[in-house]
Amino acid sequence: MVSMRHILLVILFLVSLLLYCDNPFLPPSGKPNHSSSRRTDPQKIINQLVESYVNKRIELFIDLLPKDQSYRFYVAPSFESMYQRKYNSSHSERPDQFMVHVNTAQNYFYWTQKQEIESHRKMFGDNVNIEFTTYPEISEINYIVESDNDTIYAEILTSGGEFIITVTVSQTRAEKYTASIEQQVFLLRKDDEGLWTIQKWYDLSSAPSLD
Repeated sequence: MVSMRHILLVILFLVSLLLYCDNPFLPPSGKPNHSSSRRTDPQKIINQLVESYVNKRIELFIDLLPKDQSYRFYVAPSFESMYQRKYNSSHSERPDQFMVHVNTAQNYFYWTQKQEIESHRKMFGDNVNIEFTTYPEISEINYIVESDNDTIYAEILTSGGEFIITVTVSQTRAEKYTASIEQQVFLLRKDDEGLWTIQKWYDLSSAPSLD
């Protein structure tokens, strides 16, 4: 079984000859209906994220990200050494001090919104199929409220779940990968319209195994 970090990595590895790593993904349930109305609460934004993967709809995924291009995905600490060797990246930073589900004293390596979208476009290609066997669940939501009682952030902790990625390599060959989803942390922020967007995504999975 292949344990994976962020589905993004899966993507970058797809590009470099279908290599995969441990990665996590998002939580639960049903399919929402129309665009921005999906982002009125944290659960709906998570539902939309899941739907974007299941149906490989890049426009739904992009709709979840901030328009100012400030989104970042943070690599799991267990994957850092492999990530650095493969991508020679030195981009790292500490989480916001108000976060409670990540270690705010630790630096996390990250990639940008542009890189994330490029990776997802490849992952959502015609030769890839994504199927959840079990959905991860939202374990806890931590709301960050300003002094005027205006909620501007929501920190979501998710856990559990499993999905299968099947990559068609040729007419006679397909590669199948089973990903056990571990803990993920999503920092949501409200945009100018008061709708939630994913500002930051932390992968807290443990095993960068390619077995």
